[in-house]
Amino acid sequence: MADEHVWTVEIVLAEEGDRTRADARLRRGAGDLAGFGRARRNRADPRLPVVGEELAAARALGDLAHQLLLAALDEIEEHEAVTGDSGAVAPAPDPTAPPASGGPAGPRDAGVVPRPS
Repeated sequence: MADEHVWTVEIVLAEEGDRTRADARLRRGAGDLAGFGRARRNRADPRLPVVGEELAAARALGDLAHQLLLAALDEIEEHEAVTGDSGAVAPAPDPTAPPASGGPAGPRDAGVVPRPS
């Protein structure tokens, strides 16, 4: 069995009037990461607190995903600086090319998206 690692995401929501804030924290072995998001209800909209919570949480998770991507890119750059090896990330395969294994192509076959230049 492969090694398993458990990462936990906690989202804390706070509402004040028509505004909602969400703080998302990823707890992982390599250190915590955090993201945040906000939502504001238009006074003309019905009072549905769950909508504000969902929007703020989605934005917090999006910010957290961005922070995680930046952390991965930093790790790659550090690896390259130490080893001189720029092959840490394989380029994404051509989605129009047939799969090499003969099986169906899918997200698991996609590889890591190369970082922007």
